[in-house]
Amino acid sequence: MTDNEKRAHDLTIAMIPIIYDKNYRDKEIVGGNAFDIYHDLYQQFLGQFNQEYR
Repeated sequence: MTDNEKRAHDLTIAMIPIIYDKNYRDKEIVGGNAFDIYHDLYQQFLGQFNQEYR
C-alpha cells in the first residue's frame, strides 16, 4: 500500500460515520451502504492525494 493509499484509507475510515449520519439518518436504508460510502470516498481522496504529489 502506498503512502497515498494509506492516507486515503485512514481518512475514509474516519469519515464513514459522518457521511453515513448525514445521508442516512432517520431513513430505513439497509445493506452495503457503508461499503458504498467507503468506496466512493476512498476513490475521491486517493485521487486528490495523487494530484497533490505530482
